[in-house]
Amino acid sequence: MIRFFSILIIYINSSFFCIGQKTIKYNNLQWAQYYNQLKISKKISILSDCSIRSMDSFSQWQQMLIRTGVSYKLIDNIQGTTGAGCFVSFSNNKPSRVELRPYQDFSSSHLLNNISVQHRFRTEARYFRNIKDGIISKTSNFNFRLRYRFFCEIPLISFSKDSTEKNIMLNIGNEIFVNVGKEIVYNILDNNRLLIGIAMKANKKLSISLTYAYQFGQRNSPNLYEHSDILWLGIIHKVSLIKKT
Repeated sequence: MIRFFSILIIYINSSFFCIGQKTIKYNNLQWAQYYNQLKISKKISILSDCSIRSMDSFSQWQQMLIRTGVSYKLIDNIQGTTGAGCFVSFSNNKPSRVELRPYQDFSSSHLLNNISVQHRFRTEARYFRNIKDGIISKTSNFNFRLRYRFFCEIPLISFSKDSTEKNIMLNIGNEIFVNVGKEIVYNILDNNRLLIGIAMKANKKLSISLTYAYQFGQRNSPNLYEHSDILWLGIIHKVSLIKKT
C-alpha cells in the first residue's frame, strides 16, 4: 500500500513539471494554525482547528478558517472523523469569498521501527459564495474534493530518558488534492503539497511545529498553475476529560 501511494505521489509531482507552455503564478504564504484535541472518552474525541493565513511576507491577508469535527476510534490504529469548516478568503485585504466545507475522513497510524507512519483519506464538499462590498451573494458554486495524505514522524533528539514525549521530531509528508464536479474542467489534480518540518514535543499535551510546504497545482483555467511556498507554524494541544483511575 505504501509503495503504491509513493509511486502515485512521484507520478503526480513529475506530471506537473512535464507540461509545456504553462503560466505559473508564484506565492509566498505564512500560516499560523492552532489544533485542539478534546478527548471525551476512550473512543470519542472532538478535533478542532483555527488558522490565520497571510501572503507576500505578511503584507496581505490570505485566509481565515475555523473547523471542528467528531472523531471515533474504530480500532486501535484507525479512526473516522466527520465535521465541517468555514473559510473566508481575502483579496486586497478585504473578504472576497466564504466557503462552507463539510468533511469526512479515515486515518490510520502505525510504527515502523521508531518512525510513526500515518495515512489520511478525506472527502470534502465545498460550497463557495462570493462577497462584494461586505454582502454575501445568494448563489453558490460547488465542487467535491478528495484528499490523501502520507505523513511520517521521525525522532531526532530526546530530552528525557524517562519520557518519549519530550523530543524533537522530523516531519515529512505529502498530500494530494483531487477535484470532482461538473464545474471542474482543468484542475482535476488540484494541488500536490510536499511537507518537511521540525516538531518539538514539550509533553503529552503540547507540541509546536514549524513546516515548509511546497504546493503546486493547476487552476480552473487552461495552462494556468500556481506555485506556493508556505511557512507553516502549528500548535497542537491535547486535552483529556477522562478521569484517571
